[in-house]
Amino acid sequence: MSRPGRSDEPSLSARFSPKQAVVLAALTALGAVSLQAPAAGPLASATAESESRVGPARGGGGDGRSSVRQEARSAAASTTGLVRHGEEVNASNTGPTAYHDESLGRRLRYSDLRVHNGTFRTSHDGQVIEKLDIRNGNIRISHSNVTIRAVRIISSAGEGGAYAIKWSTRDARGALIEYLEVDGKTNRNTAMALQIASNGPVTVRNCHIYGHAGGIRFGPGNTVEQCYVHSQNTWKGSHNTAISMHGGDGATVRRNNLVGSTSSALSLYANSSGIRNVLVENNLLNGGSYCTYAGGAERKPYSHLNENIRYRGNKFGRLLYPKCGEYGPVSAWSSQRGGTQWCNNTWQDTGEKVAISEVGCRN
Repeated sequence: MSRPGRSDEPSLSARFSPKQAVVLAALTALGAVSLQAPAAGPLASATAESESRVGPARGGGGDGRSSVRQEARSAAASTTGLVRHGEEVNASNTGPTAYHDESLGRRLRYSDLRVHNGTFRTSHDGQVIEKLDIRNGNIRISHSNVTIRAVRIISSAGEGGAYAIKWSTRDARGALIEYLEVDGKTNRNTAMALQIASNGPVTVRNCHIYGHAGGIRFGPGNTVEQCYVHSQNTWKGSHNTAISMHGGDGATVRRNNLVGSTSSALSLYANSSGIRNVLVENNLLNGGSYCTYAGGAERKPYSHLNENIRYRGNKFGRLLYPKCGEYGPVSAWSSQRGGTQWCNNTWQDTGEKVAISEVGCRN
């Protein structure tokens, strides 16, 4: 939308960070990126109206190449609205201010959200909860097929435990959670931001989660896609993971930017049952003791029941450590179970394949 005293097309410095603006200018000169405004949509380009949001603190592990290349891809994704890989996902294309509101004809601003203090409880099946700014509370789901869209939750130490969103009963089946932002404010009373406990399919997408002890705990029938999860709250002896699964059959994790802390960016733990039919695809992984625990830890009680765990097209970064995680890129990987795949998983900066023998790949 044009506004008085401004041109229709904002300048690069207004639309992007200084580093993104430099990268985009170079790419534009080479003809690699067009700065024409994209068609309206949920992932339209960032504007100066988006308010600032935090990002992960950078450690001393990398040499800068990985972060610069990621800035270029992230800036291009913000411009075109097309996300093909988790390395293009960031604060500008996740959360409520990335959502294009049809009634307003533009992306939302925080000022468009209605403030709600305390816990918000669902009231009926099929309920749509949208455009809320929840302060010092959380969302409790007790009904099926709920949609949560364009909501911000700040310091979610609300009723029923320190979760931003939690299911009150497993009888509530199915949910869609999109364009959510969770700011845990590094509150020691916060735990997992999203504790998914539903007997039906749940999709979590285009969400920005930070400041909690953990990001998303997902389970069978769940899909987590195009989310940016980082900056977990840590303390001595804590175990912090961007997203994790603790058993179940059927889940998808794709096109996410996951920055882990003390444990990992992504953990598959066979604690409650075997892990079966899980696809981990086109994610960017950084941080943790290892960037991913891939399900095969022998000390987990049900790891012998794992099968059809597939890692494909993921990139391992050096944002925090030279080895992606403090000790390496991956632990607890086993190729001994049926249907297992490890294919085209590479280092983000060099493009070289992560040093694990590929299995189950088709040429």
